[in-house]
Amino acid sequence: MYLTPYRSSPLDGRRYGLIGLNGSGKSTFLRCVGRRDVPIPSHVDIFLLEREVEPTDLTPIQCVLELREKEVTRLEREADLLLETEDGPESERLQQIYERLYEELDLEKAKPRAAEILHGLGFTPEMQSKASREFSGGWRMV
Repeated sequence: MYLTPYRSSPLDGRRYGLIGLNGSGKSTFLRCVGRRDVPIPSHVDIFLLEREVEPTDLTPIQCVLELREKEVTRLEREADLLLETEDGPESERLQQIYERLYEELDLEKAKPRAAEILHGLGFTPEMQSKASREFSGGWRMV
């Protein structure tokens, strides 16, 4: 398994593709990176595309915000479970969860951030206002 540059632009930053044989751990590795289980600088944006969005009347931004809501719910549940443990209130993981909830996933920043992520993935402003059903499968990956 190795990383290979996909496209590089001084304006857009660098993008990489992960290449490896089936079963070599690419998806597992990317999930770890997406959860930031490995040290990743905070200025590095991570957006893991795992499955296709169902073709609906939701716009791409609405789809991203829906995913954000699911991640907020998951992190809040994890925080609640940590708080019930002996060292939970003092745990480093709890601090990481709160930082993510209140800095990265803040609702007021979510829509502009979603538009920024989608732009980075090649979605024009016009595309961001279309219903997901108008896109091919490759464009509906989340």
